[in-house]
Amino acid sequence: MVHNETSTGVENPIEEVGKILKDFDALYVVDTVSSLGGADVQVDDFGIDICVTGSQKCLAAPPGMAAITLNDDAWEVVDKTESKTYYLNLKKYRKSGSKAVPETPYTPSVSLMYAMNEALKIIMEEGLEARIKRHEQAAKATVNGVKAIGLELFANEEASSSTVTAVNMPEGMTDKNFRGTMRNKYRIELAGGQDHLKGNVFRIGHMGNITHREIISTIAAIEMSLKEFGYEVELGTGVAAVHESYMPGNNSLEFF
Repeated sequence: MVHNETSTGVENPIEEVGKILKDFDALYVVDTVSSLGGADVQVDDFGIDICVTGSQKCLAAPPGMAAITLNDDAWEVVDKTESKTYYLNLKKYRKSGSKAVPETPYTPSVSLMYAMNEALKIIMEEGLEARIKRHEQAAKATVNGVKAIGLELFANEEASSSTVTAVNMPEGMTDKNFRGTMRNKYRIELAGGQDHLKGNVFRIGHMGNITHREIISTIAAIEMSLKEFGYEVELGTGVAAVHESYMPGNNSLEFF
């Protein structure tokens, strides 16, 4: 199961699914590439047998590195399965990693390891709980800003992601005009839709080491882009909603 589906802005209920799978003889494999470090992922408590993530999303390290954990049930399956791979042979990685001085079986990407180590230090300095809370706050601010402008979320708000928000493209607006203006005029990159959603949605990422500044800039640029193409937008309404999301009664200054 993919925990956080970035193409649709949906966060799947991995904890609830884990409870169901306890009654079945099956391995629970979860893709947390765009959620680990930004959403609540408790591998053991959620009954996850194999958890996979990537370096470049919520961990905010350079792209190119994957991380994987396996519990005893998963290793049992790996041990009795004939490997069809060489470089990604998990048995070899476990053997090399179990040495008195752990090492990789093949030449590793040393520079990425240093970068990942530094990214993890930053996460621990912030505190994982605080980091997850910050992502949830960023998601709330983004959703509120989008709705205040009058745009519609692609996913139901109850299932929307804490790391990326998918928004329906405004009626009559082309993907080229909208995202092109955001990129070329305001220097803000919005992701487009994929497959049958191409041209129908745009996506706002709010994961990693982002702050309120990036969200305010994005919402403000969306307002101005829509205004430029003749949409009835009251400039500042989305920005005000973002501000209120972060400072309801001045109780959320820690996010600044």
